[in-house]
Amino acid sequence: MAYTKKLLNQTFNNSIEEQLIQEGLFQAKSGNTSDYQEGVDAFIEKRNPVFKGE
Repeated sequence: MAYTKKLLNQTFNNSIEEQLIQEGLFQAKSGNTSDYQEGVDAFIEKRNPVFKGE
């Protein structure tokens, strides 16, 4: 959520091209977190995820 909020605030200053680049970078950052992996694991194991905010 923090990344989404930051990206929304950046829309006022970025061109569409720069915004798309930033969104791609933040997606990569999000996909490399332990919470992302926990979400994937929980889905595969059919259980509720336990997120730690990391």
